[in-house]
Amino acid sequence: MEVSGIIIDVIILKEHDAMVRLLTSDGLISFFARRVMDQKSVNYSALQPFSYGKYSINEGPQKGLSLNHAQLISYLGFDYTTLDQHALLGLIKETLVHISIDQEEADIYALVMDVVNAGKNSSKGRIVTAVYLQRLLSLLGWGLHLEGCVVCGSKKDIVGLDLSAGGFICRRHINESTTTLLPAVELHAIRQISLISFAELEHVSIDNKVMVAIIKLLGSHYENMTDQQLKSVQLFIN
Repeated sequence: MEVSGIIIDVIILKEHDAMVRLLTSDGLISFFARRVMDQKSVNYSALQPFSYGKYSINEGPQKGLSLNHAQLISYLGFDYTTLDQHALLGLIKETLVHISIDQEEADIYALVMDVVNAGKNSSKGRIVTAVYLQRLLSLLGWGLHLEGCVVCGSKKDIVGLDLSAGGFICRRHINESTTTLLPAVELHAIRQISLISFAELEHVSIDNKVMVAIIKLLGSHYENMTDQQLKSVQLFIN
């Protein structure tokens, strides 16, 4: 079969072989690729993480899929130079490696394409990262309730976020063991991130420290839902 997609993960095996994970509009595909990590291989450039290309994949001699040939179309991380930008790519890889996508595949594929393109603006890396996490959590069915208090629905006196309850919490329903109290500026920023489109990102400005706090909160929510640690979140520092 012929598929187009984004290389998300490459696990190098002995003698330059690799297991590759490819994100397509139909979901995630894993396949074996022989000798593609040899820099002399004609398929080498198309099999690097965040390469976008066309891939011919066949049934392998044993169970599973095997690469026939690959054609590089573009490298999506070409303009990524800052630590925040590389942390964003690492986060995309980590979040998609740990999940099984059985629905909303096209939406997740489109999300990753939008995020990688938006992330080329180095000054917006942290906002793009937070938007990615928020959108991904929603697509996976783990979105946070941000319209009001997740317990009573009140839009007044919102004071924090309760990840175990799944959203904003008002003062009346604070749970001392699970509620994270947040300053008003962070509450506003979380709500703002949930509403903005990628086209509007260029005109959005949020303090870097606020963005780091939000990235860590959203990252914690993902970790709670998957029981997987996101190491790349730690790369975002104040």
